Amino acid sequence: MGGPLARAEPDLDYLHQVVRYLRSNGFTPILCVDEFEGLLHEETFDLRFFNRLRAIAQDRLVLVTASNDPLNEVISSALKTSPFFNISERLTLEPFSLQEAQTFVNTKSKEAHFSDQECELLLHYGQQTGTQQWQPARLQLAGSLLQGDKMLAEQEDPQYYQPEDADYRTNFEKRLEDKYQEMGL
Repeated sequence: MGGPLARAEPDLDYLHQVVRYLRSNGFTPILCVDEFEGLLHEETFDLRFFNRLRAIAQDRLVLVTASNDPLNEVISSALKTSPFFNISERLTLEPFSLQEAQTFVNTKSKEAHFSDQECELLLHYGQQTGTQQWQPARLQLAGSLLQGDKMLAEQEDPQYYQPEDADYRTNFEKRLEDKYQEMGL
């Protein structure tokens, strides 16, 4: 039983102790889980796990999840019940305004070392066609593709990344649209 490749169960007792410790010292513990629905594809994350996580959340662990579907639907479709139905609040991430998009681009572009021209491209490609709205996921995807192209040019082919070239821009826009559609957004 067990062996070197056996999976350890998540230690939720330890998490609960940490939550209580942090709370007693004036901190607000926050657990963030992106792509929450992915947990349901693992045997370890069963109804018992989610019930225990709910109990810890009721003991003032802030649980922030991100998923394409509401948390209750994600869990109840897999487990036929949802231990989170009365403790969760659904917040939908709305499109950014121009000012919010500019703030996002300026902040993330500093981290990525983007030039002013690249920031303009990011704003341009992150904008929903024909609107004054920028979907956060689209902006993030556009920035990720730009950064990936830059890295490829630096490491392998300096001719690959030419944001001033019309052909590059056309190709970039097609790749962005294709990937964005794959995301189902």
